[in-house]
Amino acid sequence: MTAVSVTTLKTRSLERAHMENTGFISGAEHLSLINSEAAELYEEVVSRFEDEKTTSLQFTISTGNTYAPASTVFKVTGLDFQDGSEWYEVPRFAFNERNRRAYNYGFRSREKKYRWVGNQIYITPDDSALGTYRLWYIPAYVPLALDADAIDWPNGWEEFVIDGVAALLLRKEGSLDIAAACMQRKEALRARIRAMAANRDLANANKIIDVHQRNSEWDG
Repeated sequence: MTAVSVTTLKTRSLERAHMENTGFISGAEHLSLINSEAAELYEEVVSRFEDEKTTSLQFTISTGNTYAPASTVFKVTGLDFQDGSEWYEVPRFAFNERNRRAYNYGFRSREKKYRWVGNQIYITPDDSALGTYRLWYIPAYVPLALDADAIDWPNGWEEFVIDGVAALLLRKEGSLDIAAACMQRKEALRARIRAMAANRDLANANKIIDVHQRNSEWDG
């Protein structure tokens, strides 16, 4: 991966739109357009490559049965419960199963399930929610603010932002034909990113979840 700074994104998008040294757009508006396109690219990538930006945090529930993650959490990808020195997966419950209780097979985590509702994580059953958890999640996009800030994607994916910004600039100027060409390149790159999502990690195929075993945990 190669980091590409805001300065470079500004320069290259102006060149792509044939607007270098024209003063057509202010620095603040230019940065806003870059952030709009960069956020779109970010969401495209993390929705296709689930582990590309995945990270984790720990939290403890000492009262009640809910935890409100910070607004920096974009998507929850999993939850673990700490039992002694071990971590155990906490499965997600379907909303219509919110009042059901699971059998306990010896692991305290097995009777727990979670669901992210609004901006809170709910643990069920209520009387089993206390303890320490590890939340796996995809962070929200962090807007670029300084010229030295950068995006960092593989295989020239920054061209998505460059062509997207150039297209917006050209539309504003009224050069619709050239803007359309930039959009075509942007959409071609989007298609390439989506095509790569199926085979970027070739080490092992994803395993099928044992649905039968999970369903058998429910008490009725």
